[in-house]
Amino acid sequence: MTFDGNVEHPHADRLGHWTGMHTPADMSDIRLTQNGFTTEVTFPTDDVGFFGRECPSCHNYFKIHEDDYEALPDGAITWCPGCGHSADSDVFLTDDQARRLEAAVNGAAEQYVHAQVSDMFRHLQRKTSSSLKVTVSARPTIRPLPDIVEKLSRRKFNCPDCRKTFVVYHSPAFCVFSGRLETTSSVLEAVSVARESLAMEDRIMDADQREDLRAAGVFDATARSIVEQFASHFESLFRRAFSTRVPEAESLIPAGGNPFQRAEFVESAMRADVGIDLPRELGVDTWERICLTIAKRHVLIHNGGIVDAKFLKTVSISQYEIGERLMITRQDADAALTDLERLVSILRMRGRSSATRSEPK
Repeated sequence: MTFDGNVEHPHADRLGHWTGMHTPADMSDIRLTQNGFTTEVTFPTDDVGFFGRECPSCHNYFKIHEDDYEALPDGAITWCPGCGHSADSDVFLTDDQARRLEAAVNGAAEQYVHAQVSDMFRHLQRKTSSSLKVTVSARPTIRPLPDIVEKLSRRKFNCPDCRKTFVVYHSPAFCVFSGRLETTSSVLEAVSVARESLAMEDRIMDADQREDLRAAGVFDATARSIVEQFASHFESLFRRAFSTRVPEAESLIPAGGNPFQRAEFVESAMRADVGIDLPRELGVDTWERICLTIAKRHVLIHNGGIVDAKFLKTVSISQYEIGERLMITRQDADAALTDLERLVSILRMRGRSSATRSEPK
């Protein structure tokens, strides 16, 4: 993969051609401009053509494919898949890439200065008496460009909108090439990542090590984290669905708090304003489990995991008593992820059917 670098020079209009100049092997196509010169510097890729990018805002690291980079038009805007910072694609340099580019430019400048000084003394020698002899030393050593060490590709994400693939090291909220991901896509990606986290328990082959981690609460913490995050995904799905399907939706949303983290509000609003009866679509048992998961999240976040009267009033389940600690199992977390997948499926299906009904005949 080649990167186009631009370098300004105060006397660019007076520079000669770079013909015959010695430059590092990974630097080519040096061209003069009115403001300096441009050059191409090769950045190595991994075995399948991906190379690193780093967000200048949050310093998140990700990878894109060289073919997708080369296909970008000049000045194309790309996004950080983590924080969503957007800028010219060439701004997302990693530290290693920046050092390589700087070394290439410095090497070219060093060779250029040497060539200019040589030309100056040769010109001087022609104008002076033959008794004056000027000797110019050998060319500066051409140093190889610094290597770039790329991280191993851990997870590839295929954007459902633009169909391009990029490598991430977290759950993305943005596509590098098309911007903000559709909410259902980002939730499904988060579900996939969470399932991998739950499965880590099964991948630890050493039984003693696995049981030590279990005793330290590592697996319980993973399950608890998934349940805690459930309400955020639930809110994202239904806030987006409500806002995009209901005219003047903002005027119908209660002020204060997070109404879309309350199951009773979501059930009522989606039935009355969107026409989706969630208990009927999901089944009553599944909807009640979703309500219980949201209530558990409240206890975990706001009451240190200790059952209180508000929780019992919300769920009306006799197996819990005030003052007990709420235990979250792997089965609880897995059920929460399955329920999110069901919710996404319903929203997508009903979204397609609504779009079909609205098409002119």
